[in-house]
Amino acid sequence: NTTIGVIVTNAKLHKQDASTVAKMASIGMAKALSPGQTLYDGDIVFVLASGEIDIDYHTVGLVAEEILIRAIIRGVTKAKEVKGIPSVLSLS
Repeated sequence: NTTIGVIVTNAKLHKQDASTVAKMASIGMAKALSPGQTLYDGDIVFVLASGEIDIDYHTVGLVAEEILIRAIIRGVTKAKEVKGIPSVLSLS
């Protein structure tokens, strides 16, 4: 399975900072998925920054990690059954 994460922020981030934020957020993906980021998955995190405010990229990365964890959990718990493929809601 492939999981795609997208972090959108209004922070000013240089290219290397955005890459670091993506790496930090991917830790959240690894925490929320098991197994995650295997050789056979296409798991990836993209970071988009509009550059409106000055903030430390490390802070953005820490928040991105937590937000991605919450988004994955919400996606799993709110998903509905599709074409006979069960969801958490349909198993309850």
